[in-house]
Amino acid sequence: MVVACGDSGGTGASGGGNPGGSPAQGGGGNGGEAPNGGAGGAVSDGGGGGCPEGGAPEGMGGAIEACSDIGAADCFTNYDCADDQRCENQGTADFAVPCCVTGDRGTAGVGAPCLGENDCASSLCVEGGVCGGICSDRCDSPDECPAELSQCIPIAFSGSDDKFCLPR
Repeated sequence: MVVACGDSGGTGASGGGNPGGSPAQGGGGNGGEAPNGGAGGAVSDGGGGGCPEGGAPEGMGGAIEACSDIGAADCFTNYDCADDQRCENQGTADFAVPCCVTGDRGTAGVGAPCLGENDCASSLCVEGGVCGGICSDRCDSPDECPAELSQCIPIAFSGSDDKFCLPR
């Protein structure tokens, strides 16, 4: 499962995206599987090391139905947002609404452990690993992905033309 912007469960990439469900679940990210909400906390860049600090992921943002409700732009990853913003779920666990909001981005690179979207530089935390999640990121070929995320594929209905490192 990919836990991207706002996902808290399910299979797919959690992160921003278009309405209609979690990307890997066949939906966009704006209404898909419940996003992880993000935990913040420090994570080392790279695939090794301990779990991010901060404990369990925090709850979702306010219950909005569209990013336009708060004057924000839709997103799938942090790359869709301005440099001083991050892609974060502003909806609920059942109806993710990933929006570009002001805030610090995660710094963990592909393969690093994560608890939620706000740990990863991309905002894509994929289910798996000893901490419960592994940071994903854009890729051009599987050679750029860690063993745990050995596929380099597009995410259906994400609104992104990019490919991402995902588990088999």
